Amino acid sequence: VNDSCIWSLSPSGSGVTVSGTADVDLGCGVIANSSDDDGIDANGGGCLTATEIKVVGGTEGNCINPTAGTGIDPVDDPLAALEGPPGPYTCDYTNMMITNASPSPLQPGTYCGFLRINTAAPIVFDPGLYILDRTGFDINGGANVTGTDVSFYLTANGNVSDNITFSGGATVVLSAPSDGPLPGILFYQDRNTSANITHNLTGGADMQLNGIIYFPTVDMKFTGGSTLTESASIIIANKVTFTGEVHLGGFTTAPGNAILGNALMLQATLVE
Repeated sequence: VNDSCIWSLSPSGSGVTVSGTADVDLGCGVIANSSDDDGIDANGGGCLTATEIKVVGGTEGNCINPTAGTGIDPVDDPLAALEGPPGPYTCDYTNMMITNASPSPLQPGTYCGFLRINTAAPIVFDPGLYILDRTGFDINGGANVTGTDVSFYLTANGNVSDNITFSGGATVVLSAPSDGPLPGILFYQDRNTSANITHNLTGGADMQLNGIIYFPTVDMKFTGGSTLTESASIIIANKVTFTGEVHLGGFTTAPGNAILGNALMLQATLVE
């Protein structure tokens, strides 16, 4: 049984990086498709511990436990058969910024320009599919954001600023649906995206993200001061970077997706 909860699909470079003082302790496995000698890189005092570590190329660093299985065959994208919602997309909401009082629950639809939440008032996403078309999605400023049975689809039309950033002491509790157009998927970045995008979970954000996080051609970065706790998640990304202390452990069943089957519990604490 493949228990991997971190999948890096990049064929080159450092697919999984643990840098600085990061201490990444996983109760699940790691797979990296990079054929480079540093396909998995724990540098500058960073440590990576997992139930199993596999990489096409090699590893760099003295604190990788257990010893990685190197020279494996590249793995296929496990969600390659799952298509996103087809375009064209018509904007329902453009340049939405929430800074003061809590609005009525946000509704499914297509969001364009930016979606920014910067208020301590509680913000709720109603169940459904949220299409982010050329849209930066920012949650910060101590925001308190929740959503059940929600999926966020990021189109291929974005540029480098059209990324996800959770920071600034925000609390984010989101869970994916078990059925509908993207079963089990919490975030899906269109695999045809060509922009040099990095999604950032950073700066004191406290997150519970239940579902599959699928960024097959873009990068994901965790930095110190954020937490990802009690979440049933799998992360599938081009590259995954951890900076600052990180602890991930345990696993459980995530919302259903017939292609992946069971997802894993990530209990993470990122402390700057």
